[in-house]
Amino acid sequence: MRGGVGSWSGEESSNRELLGIIEAATITKEDDSWKYGNGGVYTVSSHYLYLYAKFLPPTSLTTASIESIRQIWRSWAPSKVVVFSWQALLDRLPSKANLLYRGVIRGEAEA
Repeated sequence: MRGGVGSWSGEESSNRELLGIIEAATITKEDDSWKYGNGGVYTVSSHYLYLYAKFLPPTSLTTASIESIRQIWRSWAPSKVVVFSWQALLDRLPSKANLLYRGVIRGEAEA
């Protein structure tokens, strides 16, 4: 059953790749630190901000909108409420108008 159902060749390849990465890692006696914010202390928030700055395009949000977003993410509200609020503030709710605009659905005239 070489390469068929129940084949381990894909996993073996992944394991070899992972072992190569691990073997290439340098181990030191230095303390671990997070170099992307908060004085070397890792937080989910600092990681989010790092990824946001690195991979998302510049925004035209106002300072007030940015502060509102910060307040939303600091909220103790349930995560579903936080995400909904964030999407609403950025006009990213999957409303019919937004879905039409993005080409996710077609207008009734085109259907």
